[in-house]
Amino acid sequence: MGAVSVLTDAAKSLKPSPALEDEIGFLFAVLGRRNDAIPHFRRSLALNSKFAPAAYHLGIALWLEQQKTAALASLGLAASLDPKSFDYRFRYGSALLEEGRAADASGELRSAAAIRPKDAECLRLLGLALQETGNRTEALDVFAKAVELAPANADARNSYGVLLVESGKHEQGVQQFQAVLKQQPRNGAAIGNIGFALLQKGAIDRAVAQFEQALEIEPASAAMRYNLGVALKQKDNLDGAKQQLQKAIELDPMLVEAHYTLGITYWQAGELDDAVRQMRLAVAKQPNYAEAYYMLGTVLKQTGELKEAADALRQAIRLTPETPGPYTMLGQILRAQGDLQGSARMYAEGARIKARKESEQKAMFDRSVTEGVGAVTGRRSRR
Repeated sequence: MGAVSVLTDAAKSLKPSPALEDEIGFLFAVLGRRNDAIPHFRRSLALNSKFAPAAYHLGIALWLEQQKTAALASLGLAASLDPKSFDYRFRYGSALLEEGRAADASGELRSAAAIRPKDAECLRLLGLALQETGNRTEALDVFAKAVELAPANADARNSYGVLLVESGKHEQGVQQFQAVLKQQPRNGAAIGNIGFALLQKGAIDRAVAQFEQALEIEPASAAMRYNLGVALKQKDNLDGAKQQLQKAIELDPMLVEAHYTLGITYWQAGELDDAVRQMRLAVAKQPNYAEAYYMLGTVLKQTGELKEAADALRQAIRLTPETPGPYTMLGQILRAQGDLQGSARMYAEGARIKARKESEQKAMFDRSVTEGVGAVTGRRSRR
């Protein structure tokens, strides 16, 4: 008789308890029988709604069964019931990050890191969450600590290197990728990331070679297909770019950047209907994608669909009200439609935002020059 049968038979003669139901569910889960485990976790919580282990185990089982919304609720409950548990906070934060809720994830992962400050994987995921929310300075520090704690963690080094490259520190970033390749010569991500660094520096041919080498190792990498598509587009190889970007979408239908870039590529090739279709897919999959709305409005204006173009541009303005381009484009459309007052307002608002941004950039430049002079003088005074 199996352990589960013994336990379930024994449970019939025992007083129901949250711990017992959770234990039975856990055994079912270990045996891969999650559909049998889930009811026991639920019964455990019915007996005691504050029994954190059952909430945690239920969340894990639901997540593995692709019931993401319910899983997040259970994982969040476990983390709130026992906020000092590293496992609960870490798993909840990881799930939030995977679901694209980086701001919420950063809070949970920060709490988990405070509980276990030397957990490199927690720090790596915290770095990713911080990076996605635009907190790049702190993300760099967190990635550096993760690499220091786990020098052999290729994922941490790759994440750190990519952010270094994006921050303009190309050489330091490449050093991270090379450190990965020293340990794992066939690490496709590191090979491709060197291509990313080369692409950022304008060495397009060398970047293409790196991406192609990486794809020989990881042919199913949507990110690598996307990067190769971007590189080919920059070489004006539009047919090659379209092919790679379409493959990236097939591999990862939620890679909205691939839809956007494919739309731009179709637009450059004069295939406006296909460009519109890709932009529509981009905003359908990511409704807050302001750049895609702006581009959709631009292409629809060219095809003569002025009402739809105006609607798309208004969405772009709603999402990024401090970007001047959509105002100017919408002003052109309103003028063509005979709405001269509305057109004038759009032109004026676009001009106002543009002038303010130019003034801010000039002030920033003047301040950086002044601060630079002061810093040099200060260093000299200390000699």
